[in-house]
Amino acid sequence: MRSRQLPVGRHPKRWILFLSAVGAGALGSGHLLAASAAAPASVSSAGVQLLSTATAPAITAPPRSQSLVVNLPATLEVVATGDAPLSYAWSKDGTNLVSTTNLVVVTNTRLSFSPFTTNDAGAYRVTVSNAAGSVTSEPATLTLLPNPAITQPPQSQIVIEGSTVALSVGAQGSTPLTFYWSQDGSNLITLSTSALVFVPVSTNNAGVYQVTVSNAVGTATSEPFFLAVKPNTPRQLRVVDWEQPDPTRVRLPITLAAQGDEARLGFSLHFNPAVLQDPTLTLTAEAAALLPGATVEVNDLDAAEGRVGWSVALPPGQRMPAQTFRLAEAAFTLANPAWREAELAFGSSPTPLGAADGEGGGLPVLDWIDPFVKPGALAEVPDAQSGLFEQRLTLANASAYPISGLQVLVRGLGEDSLGMARRLANASGATNGVPYVYYGPLWPGQEVELNLGYYVADRRSPPMPEFEVRSVPAQEFMATGGLVFTITSVRLVEGRAILEFLSLAGRRYFIQYVDAFGSIAWKTAQPEIRGTGARVQWIDDGPPKTTSRPTSEGSRFYRGMLMP
Repeated sequence: MRSRQLPVGRHPKRWILFLSAVGAGALGSGHLLAASAAAPASVSSAGVQLLSTATAPAITAPPRSQSLVVNLPATLEVVATGDAPLSYAWSKDGTNLVSTTNLVVVTNTRLSFSPFTTNDAGAYRVTVSNAAGSVTSEPATLTLLPNPAITQPPQSQIVIEGSTVALSVGAQGSTPLTFYWSQDGSNLITLSTSALVFVPVSTNNAGVYQVTVSNAVGTATSEPFFLAVKPNTPRQLRVVDWEQPDPTRVRLPITLAAQGDEARLGFSLHFNPAVLQDPTLTLTAEAAALLPGATVEVNDLDAAEGRVGWSVALPPGQRMPAQTFRLAEAAFTLANPAWREAELAFGSSPTPLGAADGEGGGLPVLDWIDPFVKPGALAEVPDAQSGLFEQRLTLANASAYPISGLQVLVRGLGEDSLGMARRLANASGATNGVPYVYYGPLWPGQEVELNLGYYVADRRSPPMPEFEVRSVPAQEFMATGGLVFTITSVRLVEGRAILEFLSLAGRRYFIQYVDAFGSIAWKTAQPEIRGTGARVQWIDDGPPKTTSRPTSEGSRFYRGMLMP
């Protein structure tokens, strides 16, 4: 009898041969017996008996990757075919698994976690085996759903009654995210969006707020922040300037926009006694002329704690004129040269803030501490790099409250000797045709320099600008929907970053930047750039284009965006 050798390779069936004792003597030693697949399952003519065949395992439904919540049950499952018995061996990151307090390892199709923990994250495989062979699944990765995190906390705001106000929070984490807002410790509203909007805002909305961001994994709660709502009235009491007659004394003019029905007005001025001391509050000569017979009262009993009260009352039948005038002057000894840390605020202790008519009826008063503005010298010739007449403008917030946003309106630009209009080249926008630059927020005690650049066609007659500062809601400039491209030409020269790139004629461009490598929180610089069809240059010299000046010690990364 001739023997046949089985083909070499993988076989889905395993052959089990039985050599009959009857036929053994006729074969001789050293011969290999093989049975054909077509042979009957009983006994062959050569005395070879085929007992059975086995099908090797195959995985028809492998374990799937999942993102899971910590401390909840979880399961990995596999579906396999093949002749029984099938056995299952699970591994994590290449290591065979054994049972632990939270992991149930079973020798079948299921791997259970009771509950899933942070240590259980990883890549899992299962090997299915039987007598015919084994097969191992592709890895199934178990990852943790990220906890919510607050990336941009809400900011305190001082707003005017009747305006539209948005309290917003920046957050990240596995979706969906839910936002729980509270006011003065009481639950207020639950939202699926990150902004709480008041249209319009009222004095009832004033208070201390918090927001809790939640998802299936956990929660994150912001620090408390306040919303102060001032009455919507043209009657305004303001500190509008900061005068320093000598290095040791400061004087704060307080103006009143009266409406013609005020018979009495009072307020308290709060301040940081470590910076300002020895307060005096007096009626100005202008006010004395407008308010003959007025009686002034000063309460300085709490001056050492940083509070002084002041009030003015008119004789019966007399009212204040409907105009804006300098009502009073507050003078202090400057105990600390960091005057911007004065923490100025109007208050109602010891003297209540408000006005009254002749019958004693209350009249609302809007109070405000303006940021202090100090223009620097305007260059006499254009800058060689930018071609602009440059000027630095210092803004300082000496109040106790953050200012959400500021518009610095620039008036009086006029025309040059060629009859061409002078332009504020880095204007953020315009209000009623008056250009402005935007900056915000400006924190209590913060001082910032804004760099302004004026384009003058004749290059020899710089403007004589005048400035007006307005408080506005916080705004963030966004550029979306454009084509992002890498800016490869960036030079740092004397504290300025100089960027250059090729542009398309007439197309709009924005520059975006971040201060941390890998950050996705790109900020958009203002204003936009108009393409020339050639190489254009953009200079980052700090506010108002960007939030701070680029420095050689820090990092800043730029990219361009070509708008549709």
